[in-house]
Amino acid sequence: MDKKNHHLDNYSLLKSIIFKLKCFDYDEGSYLIVLYAFLYKYSSDILKDHFLSVIEDEELTLDEAYRDDGYQMIFKDDAFHMFGYYFDKSDAFIDEIINDKYSDELFIWEFVESFSKNISFFGGGNYKKYFSFMYDVINDYFNFKSFDFNSEKAMYLKDIILTISKLNVFDDDLYIADVFNEVSNLILRRYNKTPNYINQILSALAFSDKNHAQNIYIPYLEDASLIFEISNHCNFINFYGKEPNILLYCCAIVKLFLGFYDLDYVFIDNSNVRDSVDAGVKYYDFIISKISDNYKMRSNNTQKLELSKRNTRDELEAILSSNFNIDEDSFTEDAVLSNALENLVDKMNFDKDDNFQFSKEYESLKDNEYLFLINLINSLKNDGVMAISISQSFLSRNYLNLLRKYLICEINAVDAVISIQNSMGKYHNPEVIVIFKRDRTDENILFVEMSEKFSTNLSSVGISGRNFSLENSSIDKLLDVYKNKKVIEKFSNLVSIDEIKRNEYSLVISRYVDTFEGEFIKLNDLRNEKKKLESNLKLLDDKINDMMDDLDL
Repeated sequence: MDKKNHHLDNYSLLKSIIFKLKCFDYDEGSYLIVLYAFLYKYSSDILKDHFLSVIEDEELTLDEAYRDDGYQMIFKDDAFHMFGYYFDKSDAFIDEIINDKYSDELFIWEFVESFSKNISFFGGGNYKKYFSFMYDVINDYFNFKSFDFNSEKAMYLKDIILTISKLNVFDDDLYIADVFNEVSNLILRRYNKTPNYINQILSALAFSDKNHAQNIYIPYLEDASLIFEISNHCNFINFYGKEPNILLYCCAIVKLFLGFYDLDYVFIDNSNVRDSVDAGVKYYDFIISKISDNYKMRSNNTQKLELSKRNTRDELEAILSSNFNIDEDSFTEDAVLSNALENLVDKMNFDKDDNFQFSKEYESLKDNEYLFLINLINSLKNDGVMAISISQSFLSRNYLNLLRKYLICEINAVDAVISIQNSMGKYHNPEVIVIFKRDRTDENILFVEMSEKFSTNLSSVGISGRNFSLENSSIDKLLDVYKNKKVIEKFSNLVSIDEIKRNEYSLVISRYVDTFEGEFIKLNDLRNEKKKLESNLKLLDDKINDMMDDLDL
Protein backbone atom coordinates (compact mmCIF):
# COMPACT_ATOMS: atom_id res chain seq x y z
CA MET A 1 0.00 0.00 0.00
CA ASP A 2 1.30 3.45 -0.92
CA LYS A 3 1.26 5.47 2.28
CA LYS A 4 0.93 8.75 0.37
CA ASN A 5 -2.25 7.74 -1.42
CA HIS A 6 -4.59 7.17 1.52
CA HIS A 7 -6.06 9.50 4.09
CA LEU A 8 -3.75 10.40 6.93
CA ASP A 9 -6.48 9.81 9.53
CA ASN A 10 -6.08 6.16 10.50
CA TYR A 11 -2.52 5.93 9.26
CA SER A 12 -1.31 8.90 11.32
CA LEU A 13 -3.23 7.63 14.36
CA LEU A 14 -1.62 4.21 13.88
CA LYS A 15 1.85 5.78 13.85
CA SER A 16 1.00 7.61 17.07
CA ILE A 17 -0.19 4.40 18.79
CA ILE A 18 2.92 2.49 17.67
CA PHE A 19 5.23 5.26 18.91
CA LYS A 20 3.58 5.33 22.35
CA LEU A 21 3.58 1.56 22.68
CA LYS A 22 7.32 1.51 22.02
CA CYS A 23 7.75 3.74 25.08
CA PHE A 24 6.37 0.91 27.26
CA ASP A 25 8.36 -1.75 28.94
CA TYR A 26 6.73 -5.11 28.33
CA ASP A 27 3.50 -5.08 30.38
CA GLU A 28 0.76 -7.65 29.73
CA GLY A 29 -1.82 -5.80 31.83
CA SER A 30 -1.43 -2.57 29.86
CA TYR A 31 -1.40 -4.45 26.55
CA LEU A 32 -4.67 -6.16 27.50
CA ILE A 33 -6.27 -2.76 28.04
CA VAL A 34 -5.07 -1.64 24.60
CA LEU A 35 -6.74 -4.71 23.05
CA TYR A 36 -9.85 -4.02 25.11
CA ALA A 37 -9.93 -0.43 23.80
CA PHE A 38 -10.05 -1.70 20.20
CA LEU A 39 -12.91 -4.04 21.14
CA TYR A 40 -14.75 -1.18 22.84
CA LYS A 41 -14.17 1.23 19.96
CA TYR A 42 -15.39 -1.06 17.21
CA SER A 43 -18.41 -2.49 19.03
CA SER A 44 -19.42 1.02 20.13
CA ASP A 45 -19.12 2.69 16.73
CA ILE A 46 -20.84 0.08 14.58
CA LEU A 47 -23.73 -0.10 17.04
CA LYS A 48 -24.05 3.69 17.30
CA ASP A 49 -23.87 4.10 13.52
CA HIS A 50 -26.79 1.71 13.09
CA PHE A 51 -28.89 3.46 15.75
CA LEU A 52 -28.26 6.85 14.14
CA SER A 53 -29.34 5.44 10.77
CA VAL A 54 -32.63 4.29 12.36
CA ILE A 55 -33.47 7.81 13.59
CA GLU A 56 -31.87 9.86 10.82
CA ASP A 57 -35.26 10.99 9.46
CA GLU A 58 -36.56 11.87 12.91
CA GLU A 59 -35.93 15.04 14.85
CA LEU A 60 -34.36 13.13 17.70
CA THR A 61 -30.95 12.89 19.31
CA LEU A 62 -29.62 9.48 20.30
CA ASP A 63 -30.11 10.39 23.99
CA GLU A 64 -33.75 11.23 23.34
CA ALA A 65 -34.32 8.01 21.39
CA TYR A 66 -32.81 6.00 24.24
CA ARG A 67 -35.34 7.62 26.62
CA ASP A 68 -38.20 6.59 24.35
CA ASP A 69 -39.49 3.09 25.21
CA GLY A 70 -40.50 2.37 21.61
CA TYR A 71 -37.13 3.29 20.10
CA GLN A 72 -35.27 1.54 22.89
CA MET A 73 -37.15 -1.68 22.06
CA ILE A 74 -36.30 -1.27 18.36
CA PHE A 75 -32.66 -0.59 19.19
CA LYS A 76 -32.41 -3.61 21.45
CA ASP A 77 -34.10 -6.02 19.02
CA ASP A 78 -31.92 -4.81 16.14
CA ALA A 79 -28.75 -4.97 18.22
CA PHE A 80 -29.35 -8.51 19.45
CA HIS A 81 -30.35 -9.74 16.01
CA MET A 82 -27.60 -8.00 14.02
CA PHE A 83 -24.69 -7.73 16.45
CA GLY A 84 -25.34 -10.06 19.40
CA TYR A 85 -24.98 -7.32 22.04
CA TYR A 86 -26.56 -4.02 23.15
CA PHE A 87 -25.41 -0.91 25.04
CA ASP A 88 -27.86 -0.32 27.88
CA LYS A 89 -27.26 3.45 28.11
CA SER A 90 -26.53 6.11 25.53
CA ASP A 91 -23.69 7.50 27.61
CA ALA A 92 -21.88 4.14 27.46
CA PHE A 93 -20.65 4.71 23.89
CA ILE A 94 -16.92 5.29 23.74
CA ASP A 95 -16.98 8.91 22.61
CA GLU A 96 -19.30 9.80 25.51
CA ILE A 97 -16.99 8.11 28.00
CA ILE A 98 -13.99 9.96 26.57
CA ASN A 99 -15.83 13.30 26.76
CA ASP A 100 -17.14 12.76 30.29
CA LYS A 101 -14.35 10.87 32.02
CA TYR A 102 -11.02 11.51 30.28
CA SER A 103 -9.95 14.25 32.68
CA ASP A 104 -10.69 12.09 35.74
CA GLU A 105 -7.71 10.71 37.63
CA LEU A 106 -9.24 7.21 37.57
CA PHE A 107 -10.14 7.37 33.86
CA ILE A 108 -8.50 4.04 32.90
CA TRP A 109 -10.49 2.16 35.54
CA GLU A 110 -13.71 4.01 34.62
CA PHE A 111 -13.11 3.26 30.93
CA VAL A 112 -12.80 -0.48 31.58
CA GLU A 113 -15.81 -0.54 33.88
CA SER A 114 -18.12 1.50 31.65
CA PHE A 115 -17.84 -0.98 28.78
CA SER A 116 -18.32 -4.14 30.83
CA LYS A 117 -21.09 -2.78 33.08
CA ASN A 118 -23.25 -1.28 30.32
CA ILE A 119 -23.29 -4.01 27.70
CA SER A 120 -25.85 -6.82 27.56
CA PHE A 121 -25.98 -9.90 25.37
CA PHE A 122 -28.63 -12.00 23.71
CA GLY A 123 -28.80 -15.19 25.75
CA GLY A 124 -25.55 -16.78 26.86
CA GLY A 125 -23.82 -16.92 23.48
CA ASN A 126 -20.19 -16.67 22.55
CA TYR A 127 -20.20 -12.86 22.45
CA LYS A 128 -20.86 -12.76 26.17
CA LYS A 129 -18.28 -15.47 26.79
CA TYR A 130 -15.48 -13.69 24.93
CA PHE A 131 -16.25 -10.11 26.02
CA SER A 132 -16.60 -11.20 29.66
CA PHE A 133 -13.38 -13.18 29.45
CA MET A 134 -11.42 -10.09 28.42
CA TYR A 135 -12.93 -8.01 31.22
CA ASP A 136 -12.18 -10.72 33.82
CA VAL A 137 -8.62 -11.14 32.56
CA ILE A 138 -7.93 -7.41 32.78
CA ASN A 139 -9.11 -7.41 36.38
CA ASP A 140 -6.82 -10.35 37.11
CA TYR A 141 -3.75 -8.94 35.34
CA PHE A 142 -4.20 -5.24 35.96
CA ASN A 143 -4.30 -4.45 39.66
CA PHE A 144 -6.22 -1.17 39.76
CA LYS A 145 -5.91 -0.98 43.56
CA SER A 146 -2.12 -0.67 43.40
CA PHE A 147 -1.87 1.04 40.00
CA ASP A 148 -0.35 4.52 40.00
CA PHE A 149 -2.82 6.51 37.89
CA ASN A 150 -0.41 9.46 37.81
CA SER A 151 2.59 7.52 36.53
CA GLU A 152 4.19 8.05 33.14
CA LYS A 153 2.89 4.64 32.04
CA ALA A 154 -0.66 5.69 33.00
CA MET A 155 -0.31 8.88 30.94
CA TYR A 156 0.86 6.93 27.89
CA LEU A 157 -1.95 4.40 28.34
CA LYS A 158 -4.59 7.13 28.61
CA ASP A 159 -3.23 8.78 25.49
CA ILE A 160 -3.28 5.47 23.57
CA ILE A 161 -6.94 4.90 24.56
CA LEU A 162 -7.76 8.44 23.40
CA THR A 163 -5.97 7.85 20.08
CA ILE A 164 -7.81 4.56 19.52
CA SER A 165 -11.11 6.32 20.19
CA LYS A 166 -10.35 8.72 17.30
CA LEU A 167 -9.94 5.95 14.69
CA ASN A 168 -12.45 5.88 11.86
CA VAL A 169 -13.94 2.37 11.84
CA PHE A 170 -15.49 3.06 8.41
CA ASP A 171 -12.29 4.22 6.69
CA ASP A 172 -11.91 2.08 3.55
CA ASP A 173 -8.35 3.26 2.87
CA LEU A 174 -6.88 1.81 6.05
CA TYR A 175 -9.33 -0.48 7.82
CA ILE A 176 -9.40 -0.49 11.59
CA ALA A 177 -8.71 -4.25 11.35
CA ASP A 178 -5.41 -3.43 9.59
CA VAL A 179 -4.59 -0.86 12.27
CA PHE A 180 -5.24 -3.49 14.92
CA ASN A 181 -3.07 -6.04 13.10
CA GLU A 182 -0.12 -3.65 13.16
CA VAL A 183 -0.65 -2.85 16.85
CA SER A 184 -1.06 -6.50 17.84
CA ASN A 185 2.05 -7.48 15.85
CA LEU A 186 4.03 -5.03 17.96
CA ILE A 187 2.45 -6.19 21.20
CA LEU A 188 3.19 -9.83 20.33
CA ARG A 189 6.69 -9.21 18.99
CA ARG A 190 8.32 -11.41 21.64
CA TYR A 191 6.21 -14.43 20.65
CA ASN A 192 7.36 -16.74 17.89
CA LYS A 193 4.22 -16.40 15.79
CA THR A 194 3.76 -18.38 12.61
CA PRO A 195 4.86 -16.24 9.62
CA ASN A 196 2.32 -15.30 6.96
CA TYR A 197 3.94 -17.40 4.24
CA ILE A 198 3.62 -20.58 6.33
CA ASN A 199 -0.08 -19.88 6.92
CA GLN A 200 -0.42 -19.37 3.16
CA ILE A 201 1.12 -22.73 2.36
CA LEU A 202 -0.82 -24.61 5.05
CA SER A 203 -4.12 -23.20 3.81
CA ALA A 204 -3.41 -23.58 0.10
CA LEU A 205 -2.38 -27.22 0.46
CA ALA A 206 -5.19 -28.19 2.84
CA PHE A 207 -7.86 -26.82 0.51
CA SER A 208 -6.30 -27.86 -2.78
CA ASP A 209 -9.10 -30.37 -3.47
CA LYS A 210 -12.18 -28.72 -1.94
CA ASN A 211 -13.17 -25.29 -0.73
CA HIS A 212 -15.95 -25.87 1.77
CA ALA A 213 -16.09 -27.36 5.27
CA GLN A 214 -18.45 -27.91 8.16
CA ASN A 215 -15.85 -27.87 10.94
CA ILE A 216 -12.25 -26.63 10.99
CA TYR A 217 -9.91 -27.02 13.96
CA ILE A 218 -6.73 -25.07 14.73
CA PRO A 219 -5.18 -26.72 17.80
CA TYR A 220 -2.60 -23.92 18.22
CA LEU A 221 -4.66 -20.82 17.52
CA GLU A 222 -2.08 -18.09 18.27
CA ASP A 223 -3.70 -14.73 17.36
CA ALA A 224 -6.15 -16.26 14.80
CA SER A 225 -4.13 -15.01 11.79
CA LEU A 226 -4.45 -18.46 10.23
CA ILE A 227 -8.26 -18.32 10.17
CA PHE A 228 -8.09 -15.22 7.96
CA GLU A 229 -5.80 -17.01 5.54
CA ILE A 230 -8.14 -20.02 5.57
CA SER A 231 -11.02 -17.71 4.62
CA ASN A 232 -9.22 -16.92 1.36
CA HIS A 233 -9.48 -20.56 0.34
CA CYS A 234 -12.52 -22.06 2.03
CA ASN A 235 -16.12 -21.40 3.05
CA PHE A 236 -16.72 -22.94 6.45
CA ILE A 237 -19.45 -23.04 9.08
CA ASN A 238 -17.81 -23.68 12.44
CA PHE A 239 -14.29 -22.86 13.53
CA TYR A 240 -12.62 -24.34 16.63
CA GLY A 241 -9.32 -23.51 18.26
CA LYS A 242 -7.24 -23.46 21.42
CA GLU A 243 -4.63 -21.05 22.72
CA PRO A 244 -3.03 -21.30 26.18
CA ASN A 245 -1.40 -17.85 26.16
CA ILE A 246 -3.84 -15.21 27.44
CA LEU A 247 -2.45 -12.29 25.44
CA LEU A 248 -2.51 -14.25 22.17
CA TYR A 249 -6.00 -15.53 22.97
CA CYS A 250 -7.34 -12.02 23.62
CA CYS A 251 -5.72 -10.81 20.39
CA ALA A 252 -7.57 -13.62 18.59
CA ILE A 253 -10.92 -12.53 20.08
CA VAL A 254 -10.49 -8.91 19.00
CA LYS A 255 -9.07 -9.80 15.58
CA LEU A 256 -12.01 -12.10 14.80
CA PHE A 257 -14.50 -9.49 16.00
CA LEU A 258 -12.95 -6.69 13.95
CA GLY A 259 -12.85 -9.07 10.99
CA PHE A 260 -16.64 -9.29 11.32
CA TYR A 261 -16.74 -13.02 12.04
CA ASP A 262 -19.93 -14.18 13.69
CA LEU A 263 -18.58 -15.22 17.09
CA ASP A 264 -21.53 -17.55 17.65
CA TYR A 265 -19.89 -19.85 15.09
CA VAL A 266 -16.41 -19.45 16.57
CA PHE A 267 -15.52 -21.83 19.41
CA ILE A 268 -12.14 -21.01 20.91
CA ASP A 269 -10.78 -21.71 24.37
CA ASN A 270 -7.97 -20.36 26.50
CA SER A 271 -6.63 -23.86 27.10
CA ASN A 272 -3.85 -26.16 25.99
CA VAL A 273 -4.35 -28.87 23.42
CA ARG A 274 -2.15 -31.11 25.55
CA ASP A 275 -5.05 -31.35 28.03
CA SER A 276 -7.39 -32.69 25.37
CA VAL A 277 -7.37 -32.76 21.58
CA ASP A 278 -11.16 -32.65 21.42
CA ALA A 279 -12.46 -29.08 21.00
CA GLY A 280 -16.17 -29.87 20.86
CA VAL A 281 -16.69 -31.90 17.69
CA LYS A 282 -15.98 -35.57 17.16
CA TYR A 283 -14.62 -35.28 13.61
CA TYR A 284 -13.21 -32.36 11.64
CA ASP A 285 -13.01 -31.71 7.91
CA PHE A 286 -9.65 -29.98 8.33
CA ILE A 287 -7.06 -29.58 11.05
CA ILE A 288 -4.51 -26.87 10.29
CA SER A 289 -1.84 -25.49 12.59
CA LYS A 290 1.77 -24.86 13.39
CA ILE A 291 2.87 -27.25 16.12
CA SER A 292 4.91 -24.98 18.35
CA ASP A 293 8.05 -26.30 20.04
CA ASN A 294 7.02 -24.30 23.10
CA TYR A 295 3.90 -26.40 23.57
CA LYS A 296 5.16 -29.93 22.96
CA MET A 297 2.61 -32.32 24.33
CA ARG A 298 3.58 -35.26 26.43
CA SER A 299 1.41 -38.31 26.78
CA ASN A 300 -0.87 -38.50 29.80
CA ASN A 301 -3.88 -40.48 30.94
CA THR A 302 -6.30 -37.95 29.44
CA GLN A 303 -4.76 -38.39 26.00
CA LYS A 304 -4.79 -42.18 26.28
CA LEU A 305 -8.41 -42.24 27.42
CA GLU A 306 -9.44 -39.87 24.64
CA LEU A 307 -7.84 -42.10 22.03
CA SER A 308 -9.53 -45.12 23.61
CA LYS A 309 -12.94 -43.42 23.49
CA ARG A 310 -12.51 -42.49 19.84
CA ASN A 311 -11.74 -46.06 18.90
CA THR A 312 -14.64 -47.41 20.98
CA ARG A 313 -17.05 -45.03 19.28
CA ASP A 314 -15.72 -45.96 15.85
CA GLU A 315 -16.44 -49.61 16.64
CA LEU A 316 -19.98 -48.79 17.81
CA GLU A 317 -20.71 -46.72 14.70
CA ALA A 318 -19.43 -49.53 12.46
CA ILE A 319 -21.76 -52.03 14.18
CA LEU A 320 -24.78 -49.70 13.88
CA SER A 321 -24.03 -48.95 10.23
CA SER A 322 -23.63 -52.56 9.18
CA ASN A 323 -26.42 -54.13 11.30
CA PHE A 324 -29.05 -51.38 11.32
CA ASN A 325 -28.25 -49.56 8.05
CA ILE A 326 -27.79 -46.19 9.81
CA ASP A 327 -26.31 -43.48 7.60
CA GLU A 328 -22.82 -42.44 8.75
CA ASP A 329 -23.71 -38.72 8.64
CA SER A 330 -26.38 -39.31 11.28
CA PHE A 331 -23.72 -39.98 13.90
CA THR A 332 -22.64 -36.33 13.75
CA GLU A 333 -25.74 -34.55 12.43
CA ASP A 334 -28.30 -36.19 14.75
CA ALA A 335 -27.58 -34.59 18.13
CA VAL A 336 -29.74 -37.05 20.10
CA LEU A 337 -28.05 -40.09 18.55
CA SER A 338 -24.59 -38.54 18.93
CA ASN A 339 -25.13 -37.73 22.62
CA ALA A 340 -26.51 -41.22 23.30
CA LEU A 341 -23.44 -42.79 21.70
CA GLU A 342 -21.12 -40.48 23.64
CA ASN A 343 -22.80 -41.46 26.93
CA LEU A 344 -22.45 -45.12 26.06
CA VAL A 345 -18.79 -44.67 25.17
CA ASP A 346 -18.17 -42.86 28.48
CA LYS A 347 -19.67 -45.78 30.41
CA MET A 348 -17.67 -48.33 28.46
CA ASN A 349 -14.43 -46.44 29.11
CA PHE A 350 -15.08 -45.39 32.70
CA ASP A 351 -11.88 -45.80 34.74
CA LYS A 352 -10.33 -47.92 31.99
CA ASP A 353 -7.32 -45.92 30.89
CA ASP A 354 -5.74 -49.09 29.57
CA ASN A 355 -8.74 -49.97 27.41
CA PHE A 356 -7.01 -48.66 24.31
CA GLN A 357 -4.09 -50.78 23.18
CA PHE A 358 -1.73 -50.31 20.29
CA SER A 359 -0.62 -53.58 18.75
CA LYS A 360 2.41 -55.02 20.53
CA GLU A 361 4.87 -53.47 18.07
CA TYR A 362 3.53 -49.96 18.68
CA GLU A 363 2.67 -50.26 22.38
CA SER A 364 5.40 -47.82 23.45
CA LEU A 365 3.70 -45.03 21.45
CA LYS A 366 1.34 -44.58 24.40
CA ASP A 367 4.19 -42.75 26.13
CA ASN A 368 5.49 -40.85 23.10
CA GLU A 369 5.48 -37.05 23.32
CA TYR A 370 3.88 -36.93 19.86
CA LEU A 371 0.94 -39.17 20.72
CA PHE A 372 -1.24 -36.14 20.05
CA LEU A 373 -0.51 -36.44 16.29
CA ILE A 374 -2.30 -39.79 16.28
CA ASN A 375 -5.15 -38.23 18.28
CA LEU A 376 -5.42 -35.40 15.78
CA ILE A 377 -5.45 -37.73 12.78
CA ASN A 378 -8.15 -39.80 14.45
CA SER A 379 -10.15 -36.58 14.89
CA LEU A 380 -10.41 -36.15 11.10
CA LYS A 381 -13.37 -37.24 9.02
CA ASN A 382 -12.69 -40.14 6.67
CA ASP A 383 -11.84 -37.70 3.87
CA GLY A 384 -10.28 -35.17 6.24
CA VAL A 385 -6.94 -33.39 5.77
CA MET A 386 -4.44 -32.20 8.35
CA ALA A 387 -1.77 -29.65 7.37
CA ILE A 388 0.81 -28.84 10.04
CA SER A 389 4.10 -27.04 10.35
CA ILE A 390 6.31 -29.04 12.69
CA SER A 391 9.82 -29.24 14.12
CA GLN A 392 12.69 -30.64 12.03
CA SER A 393 13.22 -33.25 14.75
CA PHE A 394 10.01 -35.01 13.72
CA LEU A 395 11.65 -35.97 10.40
CA SER A 396 14.84 -37.51 11.72
CA ARG A 397 15.05 -38.20 15.46
CA ASN A 398 15.81 -41.87 16.06
CA TYR A 399 13.42 -42.16 19.00
CA LEU A 400 10.56 -41.16 16.64
CA ASN A 401 11.27 -43.97 14.14
CA LEU A 402 8.45 -46.09 15.53
CA LEU A 403 6.01 -43.16 15.38
CA ARG A 404 6.93 -42.42 11.76
CA LYS A 405 6.60 -46.13 10.91
CA TYR A 406 3.10 -46.13 12.47
CA LEU A 407 2.03 -43.01 10.54
CA ILE A 408 3.57 -44.17 7.24
CA CYS A 409 2.93 -47.92 7.20
CA GLU A 410 0.28 -48.75 9.77
CA ILE A 411 -2.25 -46.04 8.87
CA ASN A 412 -0.67 -44.68 5.65
CA ALA A 413 -1.49 -41.09 6.62
CA VAL A 414 1.58 -39.12 5.45
CA ASP A 415 0.80 -37.54 2.07
CA ALA A 416 3.53 -34.93 1.59
CA VAL A 417 6.59 -33.44 3.31
CA ILE A 418 7.67 -29.93 2.31
CA SER A 419 10.64 -27.78 3.30
CA ILE A 420 10.84 -24.01 2.92
CA GLN A 421 13.54 -21.64 4.11
CA ASN A 422 12.88 -19.91 7.45
CA SER A 423 12.17 -16.19 7.04
CA MET A 424 14.89 -15.47 9.61
CA GLY A 425 17.51 -16.41 7.04
CA LYS A 426 19.65 -19.25 5.77
CA TYR A 427 21.33 -19.88 9.13
CA HIS A 428 18.02 -20.95 10.70
CA ASN A 429 16.44 -24.37 10.25
CA PRO A 430 13.97 -24.52 7.34
CA GLU A 431 10.26 -24.68 8.10
CA VAL A 432 8.79 -28.15 7.68
CA ILE A 433 5.20 -28.78 6.54
CA VAL A 434 3.58 -32.21 6.63
CA ILE A 435 0.24 -33.11 5.05
CA PHE A 436 -1.76 -36.01 6.50
CA LYS A 437 -4.85 -37.65 4.97
CA ARG A 438 -7.24 -40.21 6.40
CA ASP A 439 -8.34 -41.83 3.13
CA ARG A 440 -4.95 -42.35 1.47
CA THR A 441 -4.52 -45.38 -0.80
CA ASP A 442 -1.34 -44.13 -2.49
CA GLU A 443 1.86 -46.06 -1.76
CA ASN A 444 4.06 -43.03 -2.45
CA ILE A 445 4.84 -39.85 -0.47
CA LEU A 446 5.61 -36.50 -2.13
CA PHE A 447 8.73 -34.63 -0.99
CA VAL A 448 9.24 -30.98 -1.95
CA GLU A 449 12.35 -28.89 -1.33
CA MET A 450 11.51 -25.24 -2.00
CA SER A 451 13.97 -23.60 0.37
CA GLU A 452 15.64 -21.63 -2.41
CA LYS A 453 12.83 -21.51 -4.95
CA PHE A 454 10.19 -19.07 -3.77
CA SER A 455 9.48 -15.35 -3.94
CA THR A 456 8.10 -13.15 -1.18
CA ASN A 457 6.67 -9.70 -0.75
CA LEU A 458 5.92 -7.51 2.27
CA SER A 459 2.35 -8.26 3.38
CA SER A 460 1.64 -5.58 5.97
CA VAL A 461 1.57 -1.80 6.29
CA GLY A 462 5.10 -2.17 7.57
CA ILE A 463 5.07 0.04 10.68
CA SER A 464 5.27 -2.61 13.38
CA GLY A 465 7.70 -4.94 11.60
CA ARG A 466 8.31 -7.06 8.52
CA ASN A 467 5.81 -9.79 7.67
CA PHE A 468 6.38 -11.61 4.41
CA SER A 469 3.96 -13.49 2.22
CA LEU A 470 4.57 -15.69 -0.80
CA GLU A 471 3.95 -14.41 -4.29
CA ASN A 472 1.14 -16.14 -6.18
CA SER A 473 3.59 -17.71 -8.63
CA SER A 474 5.32 -19.61 -5.81
CA ILE A 475 2.02 -20.84 -4.37
CA ASP A 476 0.75 -21.86 -7.83
CA LYS A 477 3.89 -23.87 -8.56
CA LEU A 478 3.67 -25.69 -5.22
CA LEU A 479 -0.03 -26.47 -5.69
CA ASP A 480 0.58 -27.78 -9.21
CA VAL A 481 3.31 -30.11 -7.95
CA TYR A 482 1.25 -31.27 -4.96
CA LYS A 483 -2.07 -31.86 -6.74
CA ASN A 484 -0.49 -33.61 -9.72
CA LYS A 485 2.28 -35.33 -7.74
CA LYS A 486 4.89 -33.99 -10.16
CA VAL A 487 8.55 -34.94 -10.04
CA ILE A 488 10.80 -31.96 -10.85
CA GLU A 489 14.58 -32.18 -10.71
CA LYS A 490 16.04 -30.52 -7.61
CA PHE A 491 12.54 -29.52 -6.45
CA SER A 492 10.25 -32.50 -5.87
CA ASN A 493 10.23 -36.28 -5.81
CA LEU A 494 7.61 -39.00 -5.41
CA VAL A 495 9.06 -41.66 -3.12
CA SER A 496 7.71 -45.14 -2.50
CA ILE A 497 6.97 -46.26 1.03
CA ASP A 498 9.32 -49.21 0.40
CA GLU A 499 12.22 -46.80 -0.18
CA ILE A 500 11.36 -44.93 3.01
CA LYS A 501 11.38 -48.26 4.86
CA ARG A 502 14.89 -48.90 3.55
CA ASN A 503 15.89 -45.52 5.00
CA GLU A 504 14.53 -46.61 8.40
CA TYR A 505 11.50 -44.31 8.09
CA SER A 506 13.55 -41.14 7.88
CA LEU A 507 11.59 -38.27 6.33
CA VAL A 508 14.58 -35.95 5.92
CA ILE A 509 13.90 -34.29 2.58
CA SER A 510 17.54 -34.15 1.44
CA ARG A 511 17.53 -37.97 1.29
CA TYR A 512 14.89 -37.92 -1.43
CA VAL A 513 15.32 -34.58 -3.26
CA ASP A 514 18.84 -33.91 -4.54
CA THR A 515 19.47 -30.16 -4.63
CA PHE A 516 23.26 -30.30 -5.00
CA GLU A 517 24.38 -27.64 -7.51
CA GLY A 518 28.12 -28.35 -7.67
CA GLU A 519 30.13 -30.72 -9.86
CA PHE A 520 30.44 -34.32 -8.69
CA ILE A 521 33.96 -35.73 -8.42
CA LYS A 522 34.57 -39.48 -8.38
CA LEU A 523 36.25 -40.89 -5.28
CA ASN A 524 38.83 -42.80 -7.39
CA ASP A 525 39.81 -39.56 -9.14
CA LEU A 526 40.37 -37.91 -5.76
CA ARG A 527 42.46 -40.87 -4.61
CA ASN A 528 44.65 -40.73 -7.75
CA GLU A 529 45.06 -36.97 -7.39
CA LYS A 530 46.14 -37.45 -3.78
CA LYS A 531 48.77 -40.05 -4.80
CA LYS A 532 50.10 -37.75 -7.49
CA LEU A 533 50.43 -34.85 -5.04
CA GLU A 534 52.16 -37.08 -2.50
CA SER A 535 54.60 -38.29 -5.18
CA ASN A 536 55.43 -34.72 -6.27
CA LEU A 537 55.87 -33.71 -2.65
CA LYS A 538 58.36 -36.55 -2.09
CA LEU A 539 60.37 -35.51 -5.17
CA LEU A 540 60.49 -31.93 -3.91
CA ASP A 541 61.62 -33.05 -0.44
CA ASP A 542 64.42 -35.16 -1.94
CA LYS A 543 65.58 -32.23 -4.07
CA ILE A 544 65.65 -29.89 -1.07
CA ASN A 545 67.59 -32.45 0.97
CA ASP A 546 70.21 -32.82 -1.83
CA MET A 547 70.66 -29.03 -1.94
CA MET A 548 71.06 -28.91 1.83
CA ASP A 549 73.75 -31.60 1.64
CA ASP A 550 75.66 -29.71 -1.08
CA LEU A 551 75.72 -26.63 1.16
CA ASP A 552 76.73 -28.65 4.22
CA LEU A 553 73.64 -27.52 6.02
